[in-house]
Amino acid sequence: MLHQRAFYRSLNAEFLKLRGTPMLWLTLAGGIFIAGFLFLIYAFNAEKFTSKPVNPWIMYWDVSFMLTAILVLVPFVILIASAIVYPEHDMNTWKYVYTLPLKKYNFYFSKLLVILILIGLTFLVFFTALIIGAYLLNLLFPAYQFDQYPTGIPDFTARLGHAYLSILGIVAIHYWFSIRWKSFILPIGIGLLGFIIAIFLMFFAQRYDLATFIPYAYPLMAGAEFGTESIGLDRVGWFLPVEFYSIAWFIVFSILGFYEENRRNV
Repeated sequence: MLHQRAFYRSLNAEFLKLRGTPMLWLTLAGGIFIAGFLFLIYAFNAEKFTSKPVNPWIMYWDVSFMLTAILVLVPFVILIASAIVYPEHDMNTWKYVYTLPLKKYNFYFSKLLVILILIGLTFLVFFTALIIGAYLLNLLFPAYQFDQYPTGIPDFTARLGHAYLSILGIVAIHYWFSIRWKSFILPIGIGLLGFIIAIFLMFFAQRYDLATFIPYAYPLMAGAEFGTESIGLDRVGWFLPVEFYSIAWFIVFSILGFYEENRRNV
């Protein structure tokens, strides 16, 4: 019980710190920006997208998921995970933090949990903005007929679940990077390089077998698999294999990061 209270206090302190940073605004803006971009795509292509009498929700979800998972999700996660400890580095407050009467694991894992919550909040904002955008499109362009067809919301929420699982490995890796290095640019640079390599392997070389060794490729693989056309990935029940790999990377780097941080003499 005492350990739980200590962790809760640490977690609460992390959320209080967010008030003085742009992290919450970045989280909200991330979800709204993607949905807004999709809204513009549909607004400027209304005649093209309404040329066939089919359920408009199907393409709407496909395009939004591919746009998010393939182009936006990885850079966004890298930015959030890399920026979470920037205030401690910038103000050099690590000594103060570790003089508080709390165990190191409280600090380490509370920050990690905050990252996961922020990303989950972005998903929620994104999903809500997509729903609002669809009905707004229906109001402005009645030919879309979003209100005449089943929404398919359960299927899309399942896709978001796949996307969330696919980014866990990236979160743990870049959280470790952000604590290990004071430089804010270095982790982001490594992440973007990994992202570029993943794009090359996925869409130019089409070497999915090699892409499975790179965690930056997992969201891309999920986006492609659940987008407009499956790329033929095997599944283990509900899960994609890359989601298990992502969870494995998350566990390994969470433990490695904490082990290194616990041994560090601040």
